[in-house]
Amino acid sequence: MSQLDKALDSTLKSIESSIGALHPLSSLTTIADDTPSSPIRGLASSFTALLQQLRQTTTALSLSFKPPVSQEAAIAKLQSLDQQYGQLASCVVLANNGGSGSRPYYMVQEWREGTVEIGNHLLGLIKSLSHVEAKPGSSSSSDENPYLVRTGMVWEAIDATLAHCSENEVQAVGKVWKRQNDLLKDAWEEFKEVLEDGNAADEEDGLDDFEDDSEAIFGKMDSTFTAADRARAEAAKPLLALHLLLHSTVPRYLPQFDTSVPYTSLVAAGDQLASAFDDTVSAIAPPQDKDSMDESLNALADASACLIDTIKERSSGDPCVTFLDKWANKFAQESQAFRDHSLSLRSLRNALE
Repeated sequence: MSQLDKALDSTLKSIESSIGALHPLSSLTTIADDTPSSPIRGLASSFTALLQQLRQTTTALSLSFKPPVSQEAAIAKLQSLDQQYGQLASCVVLANNGGSGSRPYYMVQEWREGTVEIGNHLLGLIKSLSHVEAKPGSSSSSDENPYLVRTGMVWEAIDATLAHCSENEVQAVGKVWKRQNDLLKDAWEEFKEVLEDGNAADEEDGLDDFEDDSEAIFGKMDSTFTAADRARAEAAKPLLALHLLLHSTVPRYLPQFDTSVPYTSLVAAGDQLASAFDDTVSAIAPPQDKDSMDESLNALADASACLIDTIKERSSGDPCVTFLDKWANKFAQESQAFRDHSLSLRSLRNALE
């Protein structure tokens, strides 16, 4: 085995070991203990700088394998690659220890996922370089030398990590929150479409035979509102709008929250609200079942109440608390209006029976 072969094998094993050290960080249990957190000021800058250095080293390593292979240069670049990737993985491990407050779980997950993906592509590159070493007379075209393609894959992984890695936990949580909020907005748009189209007559679409067959198998599906269903849906609209407003406003106050409290329960409360919101929209859509709709609305109200409690655990700031109090008062008013409306519908129905 040549010195270059040994260097390739050593680098491969070292990167595999670094990747293995990152896998436990994917679990929430890694932030559940009472181990004191350590300062991470400047760690994000170091992480970014290492990514840039790693990209340059990857390029130089690939160039060193251009025939004729320069063993001395290749070994030196492999050693640099090994060292830089190990330092990159160490940044992720250090970040998991937290900063001045709680451990930055969501930022760590971004860094960990990016670093693991880069590492996996580096493993593929090193394995392809081993084939180049075994066939020193091979062509330099990408068809003959897959390591050129592998180099591009490493570049793409590094560039993606550079573009999307957060500098702190607030940024990372903000991204998670936006994904949740996008789901709520999609459900809200679906609700408005159902409300607008609920009483629209079915248009001729040339699928009559298919619809007849599906009705024979599944039964007739009612896709329109009754007058009472539409009235209930309209009455619920202000409640849904308030739930959406509550979730959408949280990012404004994220930087003010107490960083000594982990964000995991806050994100979980946001997930619960998003799920309950989607369930409620489904329950409101025709064919509507009043009991299911009421149950979904109650679950949604509970989810928002849970989110408010979770926020108040983290924020003693007047602007945030003032907003939450105003929201709660408005929600109480709209909830009473919805109950009054439901009572009126029930009284009317009883009078007609």
